[in-house]
Amino acid sequence: MLVRFRFKNILSFYEETEFSMVSGLSTDHKTHTIPAPRNYPTLLKAAAIYGANASGKSNFVKALAFMKSVIVGNDITNTFVLPQRTFRMNKKAAKEPSSVECEIKIGDTFYAYGFDITPDNIILSEWLYEIGATKDKMLFERKTTPNGSLQVKFGIRFGTKDEQRLQFIGLDSQPQELLLRNICKRNTKEIVGIEPLFAIFIWFANELIIVEPSASIRGIERQLFTNKIIFKQYEQLLKHFNTGIDKIIIHQYTLDSEKVKIPVSIKMNIEKTLAQTPINTFSAVRFNEYHYSIFKSESGEIVVYEMLLQHRKNNTKQLEELLISEESDGNQRLLDLLDILFFNTKTIIVDELDRSLHPNLSRGFLEEFFALSEKKTCQLIFTTHEASLLDLDLLRRDEIWFVERNAQKESRMYSLEEYKPRTDKDIEKGYLLGRYGAIPFIGNVQKLGAEEE
Repeated sequence: MLVRFRFKNILSFYEETEFSMVSGLSTDHKTHTIPAPRNYPTLLKAAAIYGANASGKSNFVKALAFMKSVIVGNDITNTFVLPQRTFRMNKKAAKEPSSVECEIKIGDTFYAYGFDITPDNIILSEWLYEIGATKDKMLFERKTTPNGSLQVKFGIRFGTKDEQRLQFIGLDSQPQELLLRNICKRNTKEIVGIEPLFAIFIWFANELIIVEPSASIRGIERQLFTNKIIFKQYEQLLKHFNTGIDKIIIHQYTLDSEKVKIPVSIKMNIEKTLAQTPINTFSAVRFNEYHYSIFKSESGEIVVYEMLLQHRKNNTKQLEELLISEESDGNQRLLDLLDILFFNTKTIIVDELDRSLHPNLSRGFLEEFFALSEKKTCQLIFTTHEASLLDLDLLRRDEIWFVERNAQKESRMYSLEEYKPRTDKDIEKGYLLGRYGAIPFIGNVQKLGAEEE
């Protein structure tokens, strides 16, 4: 679970910014929180991020996606690219490092992991701490000295040979490569005490899911193929949301099957990439009109799943089978999001949750998420423009965040909790009136071109 995310000098965020999933003082919607061990913070299950166009909402998502991509590498389709990382409205920022840090909860243990990286991708420093109730424990620190040499220090007690081996791996790491990634991609699992490093890597690889506006989550297909109960629930949800879909069909293939309409070169790239990823890893692949879910099993086998959707013809018993790409934009977006309702522990970041969705559908989706996640520990963090979701009957104050840019073109984030509005307050109306900021201010259209005249 995500606890906090701190980042600095990334895209439109120049000053250090902290986003928090720690619950505030609100006592509403107690089922929206995740209990924690004594003396540790209670976490939230959801957060909605509002702001005007170009305020920085998507840049927040990209900052987190950048951190993940540096740790685990880009996905097999290489969809995430951040060619210009630093803040561009300040000349000195181009020479300054970017910094990212995530506090996360894995099981009952809290960790803080982060790194500083220069504009030319040199890792200046990297750290991993176990957060205690009263005192933090350093698990490792790695620094690059001004002359380019590396310094590695472990706070974990290893055997002498293991310590020497890890020191060698650390000092042998490339300046552009994280120590965490370097250790986890090597065969070091047998080292006693190394488990926290693998837990962090796997959390970023498998438990943190980032969905861009045009991206797909996919991954539910394997569960649908093997679990009849989930299959039935999924079909019922499709009917509940009035998609017009009557039935679904799931096909299972091997990667080399002729029925998988992906070029051989891309299949080879998939195999190469998945060889370096943990087992039980899902990836979504789109090629032309075809959508696939690629799964790496515990045995290392690569399995491909394809979902097809059946519609009834003119109130007859005949069914017409469609590809996902042949569905409406709204249905495609809903299909991309429905997987979230079946996750038990993952943290999902969705940019533009409401894209192509009717306002009632966006609200209905959130209501279903809260209902189905009551006994789960999953999190949903999303950006949106849909003001009708600003309702304290739906969301808590501490689940609502705003992003806006100042006169220096720098983005800043803040929570509605800072305003402490009454529970009977019309938050949507207040937001649209500018009471909380983070809205566009549009000039008088009649004055356009007045200077030229």
